[in-house]
Amino acid sequence: MKVSSKLRGLGVLLCALLVVLGATASGQQRFDSLYVFGDSLADNGNDLILSKTLGANPPAPPSVSPNRTYFNGHFSNGPVEFEYLWQRLSGQAPGTRNGLRAFLELPIIGPTGAVDFAFGGTGTPFLDQTPGGFYAPGLKGQVELYRPHS
Repeated sequence: MKVSSKLRGLGVLLCALLVVLGATASGQQRFDSLYVFGDSLADNGNDLILSKTLGANPPAPPSVSPNRTYFNGHFSNGPVEFEYLWQRLSGQAPGTRNGLRAFLELPIIGPTGAVDFAFGGTGTPFLDQTPGGFYAPGLKGQVELYRPHS
């Protein structure tokens, strides 16, 4: 049976995640940083901050009445999975001072700890137009945002 490269890549990622979580569960390893790149599945507030800054009404994702569809600037009804992963790796709960934080809410000088560079509605280009009509960093752009801090 021939296994697709996507399925094989997913298997490798899953195995790596299990190793990390296993080491953490046994108390052998604690992590002091996590960097997240992606789209709405990982964005924990960057789109909201950017669209508010650009004057979108309502800002994306709609998080205020009468459009209270999403949780605190997330494209979900609660924290995104990476916030729970960071909690598992570090003990820092979602929404706390040392929890996973949106890149745009951090000071320009050296974000450290758990930083989320993801922007909802983007793809892989440096700059991508979101379904909301504004432009945000795609995956390549998010990596460039991270690069000065590496």
